[in-house]
Amino acid sequence: MTDDSDVGEHILEVLEPLLRSCTSLVVSERTNLNHRGGGLRVTYEVMLNPGATTVHVDQEVTVERADAPRRRPSRPALPRAGRTLDP
Repeated sequence: MTDDSDVGEHILEVLEPLLRSCTSLVVSERTNLNHRGGGLRVTYEVMLNPGATTVHVDQEVTVERADAPRRRPSRPALPRAGRTLDP
């Protein structure tokens, strides 16, 4: 998942409760994988809960990284080249 095990653990602190809170999924315990040079690699077995047919999300969530590059503001499109409607 990442070469920085501290970052990986922080991600898992957010991800694991989300996975486990979904009643439509059955989530195994995590398995740590060996990775040359350190870091963190994990796997989960995730299956659909018997009888589950749909998953409903009640809230939209937006996540932005604090270290993400700034977005350039969009500008209006240029007018199309070509014929004009004036005679």
